[in-house]
Amino acid sequence: MALASSYAADCTSESDRNVGIGWFHGSMFFGFAAGPMFGGFIGMSGGPMVIFYTALAMRVMGILFLIFFVPESFPDQSEHATSITSSVKQYFDKTRQQSWMENLKGANPLQIFAAKNVSKKRVRRNLIALASVNTIMFGAFMGAMNVMLLYSEFIFGWGNKQSGVFLSTVNLFRTLATVLVLPLAIRFLKRYFKPARQSTPSKCNCPETGSFDGLDVFLIRISILSDIVGYVGYAIAPTGALFTLSGAVAALGAIGLATSEASMTKIVGTEQTGELLGALGFLQAMARIIAPTVASLTYSRTVSSTPALVFWGVAICFAAAGTATFWVEPDRGSGMYGNEEAVPLQARDQ
Repeated sequence: MALASSYAADCTSESDRNVGIGWFHGSMFFGFAAGPMFGGFIGMSGGPMVIFYTALAMRVMGILFLIFFVPESFPDQSEHATSITSSVKQYFDKTRQQSWMENLKGANPLQIFAAKNVSKKRVRRNLIALASVNTIMFGAFMGAMNVMLLYSEFIFGWGNKQSGVFLSTVNLFRTLATVLVLPLAIRFLKRYFKPARQSTPSKCNCPETGSFDGLDVFLIRISILSDIVGYVGYAIAPTGALFTLSGAVAALGAIGLATSEASMTKIVGTEQTGELLGALGFLQAMARIIAPTVASLTYSRTVSSTPALVFWGVAICFAAAGTATFWVEPDRGSGMYGNEEAVPLQARDQ
């Protein structure tokens, strides 16, 4: 996902980046919605190993599609790029010349958040605050996922079929939120927000925009609010239908993940986008480990007395993420490391 978001950042202008990354997130959520149903159908119609063969075939198809059909994000630069062998050789030659302490510092995945070439403290604060918001939202989402199924089975007596329908429904709403609601929201709300000033001209054949404006912060806050309302709804829902409705409300929170990622890529230059999203992927990987563990342990300790306590805790986490957004100050300049170099694929084809 980090590489996919980096590709989207390369191929889109700043004004379209929220939508581009939202498409990638929407595709992922659609996979979450369709995957279980597709897997269940294959499992019922074939043998137990057919599902694994199908998954392997789909992986191979994805790799072949990337090799033969997906274009380079920067085709002009790729023609002059060094070979992989030369790049690896240069990397090892460089590491041999450095001390082990310098190599250890260079391996720090979070070093971009303390980059020395950040010219303004406000810009660094924005970057750290947005990364914190994104990580908290992602961790809360991952932590509550397994507990939702256990809770619904315990409270409402759901079986595998009802749980599968619930997951597919919620992820379908997340897909609609990122693919349909996000572009429409940007289209109709951008007139009420003054774009940030861009001090250097862009190579993109698109309207001039700022690197990070108030609309991004507004969308993140609205998505966090929907998450809070949704998870409070999970905690107090007396029926399975209202529980599912709460999931539909919380699905709007998917907009916040895509928008926060896009906002961070607007702060850094294109040459640092991969490093930034790699650092964000590391934070999300840590959240993927820690959050489900904490949520599952909490649920196991409180299921007999207050089974909904986990959802209240997740709502508090989202409230903390919402508080962190008030540390974010929209940019009025051109960004952290230089001007925007991204050129949309549509512009390159003209």
